[in-house]
Amino acid sequence: MKHQYYQAFYLICQSRIISILYLRIRKKNKLLVALAIESAGGMKNPDNEQSTLLETKEDVTESHTSDVKQQQLVTEFARLVETEKLFLQNGLSLQKVAELLGTNRTYLSKAINLELNHSFTTYINRLRIQEAINIISQHNSPKPHINTLAADVGFSSRTSFISSFWKHTGMLPSTFITNYKQLYRESGNFPKAKEL
Repeated sequence: MKHQYYQAFYLICQSRIISILYLRIRKKNKLLVALAIESAGGMKNPDNEQSTLLETKEDVTESHTSDVKQQQLVTEFARLVETEKLFLQNGLSLQKVAELLGTNRTYLSKAINLELNHSFTTYINRLRIQEAINIISQHNSPKPHINTLAADVGFSSRTSFISSFWKHTGMLPSTFITNYKQLYRESGNFPKAKEL
């Protein structure tokens, strides 16, 4: 009898701990989803899309007093990547962008590193992840398949997409999608990070 009492008590305690952990993880995931959406520019209105590239460039330009020629090159780089959406191209390379800008890859790489404080690859992958978040946050779209989403935003493999998504958001794309869709169903619209 005493043994059954301890087993029941143990099971109750164990289930309570699991419930608490589940709620904490769910709250953390909600916050991560909200922060990722916020950092990707929220849910963009297609009629009023704002440039994350040029906004970033303007912020960085004010804080650095580097070579004017480098600033102009990076501004042109940002304009080209934004208007042509080059970051969505699979296999985009520093060499290809340098050729489009009429410069060499070493000089362009140095300018990007100095002006934007990121490597070319990190910068392009950040833009791709922001685009993936924007695609996920379109309410009328069905749940995207990870492979399709990765290809749509320019990644050559599912693995590199998942790795980059984790690096920029702190969660796996599948976890993000599940939590985002769940939050949307619960609230009818996506809550801001402050509301979580």
